[in-house]
Amino acid sequence: MLTMKAIEPRTFDGLTLQHLFVNGNRNVRIDDESFVGLATTGLYLHDCSLRYISPESIVRLNFTLRYICSIKCSIRVFAIFCRPY
Repeated sequence: MLTMKAIEPRTFDGLTLQHLFVNGNRNVRIDDESFVGLATTGLYLHDCSLRYISPESIVRLNFTLRYICSIKCSIRVFAIFCRPY
């Protein structure tokens, strides 16, 4: 099975996706600028073994993100400032 090791900066620049699934990519590294230029309402991180995802990487989604699903991840705190709907 092939898995991603990292999501490089600007990987999704200019894309609009309804949902982005990163499922099953254990220990994937998400850079602060991985999501620059991406518009998506759902980010799914099932079984990625993430312990931390920086607020900067989420803010890059330009307030289009509505759902984060992180089942089987070890993320304890999401310190993100969100604009109210």
